[in-house]
Amino acid sequence: MSRYSTRGILTRLSTIDEKLRQRYMIDAEDFNYLAERLVTNVPLEVKSIRGGGWRHPWYTSVGWDNRDEVFKAEIKPGYVNAEDVEVRIPAKDAKQETLDRLGIKAATDKTEPVVAELHEKPKIEILSRNLRKIGSDADPTGFKGNVDLSGGSFTFEPVPAYFADKGVESATPRDASFSGGIQEQFQVGGIPKSERRYLRAMDIVLTQERPASRAVWSDDPSTGRPTFSMTYTGSFGPDNNRVFISKRKKFVPQAEGFDPFQAVRGNGGTDPFDEIHVCTIYFLSQAGQGEGEDPDDSWTPYVEHHLFWNLNHGSNRLENQKFGDPVTFNIPLAGGIGTTLINNTLAENNARVQELENILNASQVTGKFWTT
Repeated sequence: MSRYSTRGILTRLSTIDEKLRQRYMIDAEDFNYLAERLVTNVPLEVKSIRGGGWRHPWYTSVGWDNRDEVFKAEIKPGYVNAEDVEVRIPAKDAKQETLDRLGIKAATDKTEPVVAELHEKPKIEILSRNLRKIGSDADPTGFKGNVDLSGGSFTFEPVPAYFADKGVESATPRDASFSGGIQEQFQVGGIPKSERRYLRAMDIVLTQERPASRAVWSDDPSTGRPTFSMTYTGSFGPDNNRVFISKRKKFVPQAEGFDPFQAVRGNGGTDPFDEIHVCTIYFLSQAGQGEGEDPDDSWTPYVEHHLFWNLNHGSNRLENQKFGDPVTFNIPLAGGIGTTLINNTLAENNARVQELENILNASQVTGKFWTT
């Protein structure tokens, strides 16, 4: 066992800790080793896998529900702009407080969705369709081709170091050759199958709705030429925009910024919402069990938190904006037009594109979360 492996470091530190607890003198070698570990392991970023006694906002706990035979999550209430956060759940998982607020005396259809608020302590069920596989039994997430186009290799989501140390093996590298069709070439893993453990995961995401700018192309009936204009989608004002929790197989951050030319190519604009990653929920199987299976009560849940504080949210547009007249493009309607006319048309449209880009940049709607 290497002295620099995680297990080796923990064993050595445990021995030193025991000596200190029993008030033994420690030798210089132990002291230097302890100092080296402290200096080289100062955390640059802190993420919680399991918490202590205090439960921060958005703290997520996961447990097995014997009645429905599924795992369910409960999120300690966090607030955005001091407003309650919603989550959609089946009526069977709603507390009486939720049903009373909604004016529902008794839910006749227990699977009918209702909107609960986090302070009502709703149970959020985690189904197999919500989960992704990570590790040796996972499906590829992508494909990276070789430069010479002879083939390539499948790519996989990496196993977090925390779970790799617990016996979850990374997905087997797969090479694909295009000669005679795609042929997958498997390599034997390093962890014996009887000791191998399997991993599932999902993400909890917080979404804040807001207005968005939208580019719209249309035909000018009077000229038959295409015109470009800007509009807003969504609603202005906090009372018209929901903030809610949702489940995702995999959280993908929103693209930053706004590509004007993407909007020029077709109807497009900014997203009418902002998202932030609350946590990732993992499920770890027992050793030698669980390959290709969905988690049951023998699996152990873990939560990696990414969000710890109540939030504020704001947008750069607080009220609807009136846009100017549409921009009209002069485009030839038939072939056989002279070169001079075409060049003049292109020059005019280039100027229109710059004008259009200026409109897009000035009218885009952005939003952000922050803490105080």
